[in-house]
Amino acid sequence: MPKSRSPERKLRFILAINFSRRQRKRNVFKRIQVFIPSIKQKTERVSFEGPEEKKVMISGENCLGKKWVVRTWKPDGKGDWVGAKQESAKIDGMGWMRIIVDDNLLPRIHDRMAIFCSEGELCG
Repeated sequence: MPKSRSPERKLRFILAINFSRRQRKRNVFKRIQVFIPSIKQKTERVSFEGPEEKKVMISGENCLGKKWVVRTWKPDGKGDWVGAKQESAKIDGMGWMRIIVDDNLLPRIHDRMAIFCSEGELCG
């Protein structure tokens, strides 16, 4: 009797993105965007004006195929946004992770549960 292949599972991620404690004392404005190339998805540019947390759900198959890219954006003083920093890593799992953006605008995974992260500084 031939073995049947199990269907590829769908992966779900909740990204909770918030400010560091130092930034909560100041009025800082930032944007962050997550690219998931293996499933050809990207989030909207999520904006922050103060201490807050926003969640994004990402669902797809084979999210680990290529490195995720997390980019931060900053205002250029003329009313437009310019890219600030970016980090990448291979990410997989069925759970959640929290990305913190510190004063240097580098995104880092701070907390995670049931998430695998490798091959990048983004992992923390």
